[in-house]
Amino acid sequence: RRLDLYAGLALTALALFSLTLTHSTGAFLLGPPPSMPEQLLWTVAVPLPLIWRRRHPAGVLVLVAVMFIAAQARSAPETQLSSWALFAAIYSLGAWGPDRRLSRRLRVGVIGTMFAWLGVYYAVSVGSIPPDAFAQAVGPVPPVLAALVTGVLVNGLYFGFAYFFGETAWLAARRQHELAEQAEELRRSQAEA
Repeated sequence: RRLDLYAGLALTALALFSLTLTHSTGAFLLGPPPSMPEQLLWTVAVPLPLIWRRRHPAGVLVLVAVMFIAAQARSAPETQLSSWALFAAIYSLGAWGPDRRLSRRLRVGVIGTMFAWLGVYYAVSVGSIPPDAFAQAVGPVPPVLAALVTGVLVNGLYFGFAYFFGETAWLAARRQHELAEQAEELRRSQAEA
């Protein structure tokens, strides 16, 4: 629990630093940002729930996912560490979710929701692309299609790895537990013999 507290606070502090760097570059990828207090709110609201990620992994995933989408809908400029917080929440539910069926359903539901959100974002933003945005494009794939496919591919890998690593961690812990039980059973058998 102490490690989760430190990790959640560290990720929140890094997100605040990332917000500062984003302001320093002026690269507001999601559009004009909201007021500074609201930006601070979203920057803290997405990663901070990770301090409870092992005790309440399902609730943390739902909360982080809702805050992540809400922050993007409000054009909160900090997206880098927020994305890592979402990755950690998906991983955490896979690694420590006690109900495996609920864990799978929630993770698949959140990933599906994120792809639906990505589709909404693309549908809304495609119309606002300036005509000269892809003036330097020279590849064989139409530029807008290339950008869409790249976004889907990157997000697919991102969510796939979060799911896979969480599932792998749970399976490794299960195997370790089974080996410990077998070793204890073997020890008892030898003691009886």
